[in-house]
Amino acid sequence: MYVPSRSRLVAGAIVALVSLVLGTGAASARRAAPPEIKITFPSRCACGIVTPQTSTVEIIVQVKNLKLSKAHFGKAPVPGEGHLLFSLDRGKFDHPKYSGDNGRLGASIGVEGKYSPAVTPKIVYRNVPEGSHTVVVYVVANNHKKLGPSTSLKFTVQ
Repeated sequence: MYVPSRSRLVAGAIVALVSLVLGTGAASARRAAPPEIKITFPSRCACGIVTPQTSTVEIIVQVKNLKLSKAHFGKAPVPGEGHLLFSLDRGKFDHPKYSGDNGRLGASIGVEGKYSPAVTPKIVYRNVPEGSHTVVVYVVANNHKKLGPSTSLKFTVQ
């Protein structure tokens, strides 16, 4: 029966540790790609200008590498799952009056006036006054902890 020497065992352990730290080998193959988000509507023209909006503003986000989970909303984190947090003008319009069901959901978890949570890649804000506005979208885990990427869009209501 072959028994590896102590130095071979140590060398094997070092190789495994280096592979884990550097992200090579089987350990990295199991890691999921990080979530990515992009606001797809309203869209910008090639010049960078966003088409003026009416007082009803629909925001649609493209989400990659993240399953939006209604079933696990507010529960323990699950790798590759989560939801979105929309914030219009630093939360000024993240109330049920403006963001409807999303605003009610935000109120139920104590983030009214900061964020409007969403388990779909879309939100509709109503009664947004004329002027310049900024929406920021965050990717968060099921337990509402930010996972990293965010994106923003400036637009005008006329």
